[in-house]
Amino acid sequence: KELHSIVDFGTFQPAVDPAFNNNPGLLATCHVDECSLTASGAYWSSTSDASSPLLRAWFVSFADGFSDFASKALFFFVRAVRGGCLPGG
Repeated sequence: KELHSIVDFGTFQPAVDPAFNNNPGLLATCHVDECSLTASGAYWSSTSDASSPLLRAWFVSFADGFSDFASKALFFFVRAVRGGCLPGG
């Protein structure tokens, strides 16, 4: 659920909301809450596959928004995703 909240199915390569793909360039300086770069690849979800929770987990591909489960032995990207800010936070 958390990764799907930032998928933008109206775009591709990467299929991510522009708010989560603000690439200021490799040499730019920015705060973590100001910049983000999303590669067009597969990212692990925090959710394990219910039928095989020790071996498989869900992923989202930001190339096109596709999601499925895969072996946890694979090397995919990871990224922090959280809900909105709390009032006063």
